[in-house]
Amino acid sequence: MKIVLINGPKRSGKSTFAKLLYLHVRCEDDIIGFSYHLKRFVHGIYLGQKGFKLDPDVFDATKEDPQELLGGRSWRQMYIHYSENVIKPLHGKEWFGEQFIRSAVETGADAIYVPDSGSREEAEAVVRHFGAKNVLLIRIHRDGCVYDSTDSRGYIHLADLGVAECDIQNSDSDMTVLREKTSIVQNWIGDQTQ
Repeated sequence: MKIVLINGPKRSGKSTFAKLLYLHVRCEDDIIGFSYHLKRFVHGIYLGQKGFKLDPDVFDATKEDPQELLGGRSWRQMYIHYSENVIKPLHGKEWFGEQFIRSAVETGADAIYVPDSGSREEAEAVVRHFGAKNVLLIRIHRDGCVYDSTDSRGYIHLADLGVAECDIQNSDSDMTVLREKTSIVQNWIGDQTQ
C-alpha cells in the first residue's frame, strides 16, 4: 500500500489535490484524513449517534463559521479543542496516525491520499507501519496561506526517515497547477510497483 501525505496550511489546496489524485491516478485508491476519526467523535458528541455516521467532511464548507449548537464556536475550533485537550493528552500524539493505519488497512486500496497531514508524530506512525519507501510527503504552498497561532499543525519534513518529499507551489485558482502535479504521484506509484 502506498501512502501520500499532503501537508499545507488551510486553503492551500490539500483537499482539492487529494480529490484530483483520486480522479486521475490510475490505481485502486481512497482518501482518508488523519482527522476523520476526530471529526466523527466531535460530531457524535454534538449530534448523537447520527453524527458518527456522517461524512467526516460534511461541515467542511462552514467549519470556520460560529455555530449556535457549539456555543458560538466553529467546528474547526471544536476539532482543535478535542484534539489538543482531550485526545492527545489521554491517548498520545500518535493516536490519529494509529486510527488512520487501521482505516487504511481495512480499505485494501493500493494507495491512500491523506489531505490533512500536519503532525510529525502522526506521520512517523504511518512510516513505521508502511515503511518509508511506501510513503510520499507532498507539501503544498500557496501565497496568503500560512499556519496561524491557533493551529497545532505545521509543515513537516520526513527525509531523515527516508521518505521521499516534494514541494508544490499552488499559484492559481483554477486547479491547473494541482492537476498537472498529479503526474508526480502517478509516476511515484508507478516506480514503486515496478
